[in-house]
Amino acid sequence: YVIIKYAWAPVDRILMHLTDITGQKRAEENLHYISIHDSLTGVFNRFYADAEIARLATSRLRPVSVIVIDLNDMKMINDEYGHAAGDLYIKNTAAILKQTFRPEDMIARVGGDEFLILLPLVDEDVCRQAIERLVEKIELFNTSAETPMSLSAGSATAQVGDHLQECIREADRRMYKEKANQKAARGIYPHRYR
Repeated sequence: YVIIKYAWAPVDRILMHLTDITGQKRAEENLHYISIHDSLTGVFNRFYADAEIARLATSRLRPVSVIVIDLNDMKMINDEYGHAAGDLYIKNTAAILKQTFRPEDMIARVGGDEFLILLPLVDEDVCRQAIERLVEKIELFNTSAETPMSLSAGSATAQVGDHLQECIREADRRMYKEKANQKAARGIYPHRYR
């Protein structure tokens, strides 16, 4: 990146001054990147997710499917193996999410072990297929992982006339229901879930 300033000089000459601003531009691009991405995983952060939700909520783009994901056993992993193992668990999850979803889908880490995925122009059937693909990728990952990955996911789809925030709340409610079902299946009886 270069800024060029020039002026006409007598006898058909031009006086030019070049300033290389490549370092400044790269610093600006880096600041922009870190302002909207999660530093641990490289996926989008909560700030960006909230802006994208607001944008999609007011657009006519429908259907929009939402997947809410919460990692299982995060506290146990941090307690038994340490926070570095917990960080690796989160990073591995993000890597699998990036492999599973399309580039135009928004993947964001919105909490410690919580992810939100927005899938524009995706209906319920395609969303269900995406979740099935995610489950297959996790099963494949778990065949060789030291710490097997487990997560709970809930989804919902906003159609024309639906409020996106309501859709996100429904996906969140379904995720907590799935988490409670998984714990009950493993003999861990949770307190009341939403």
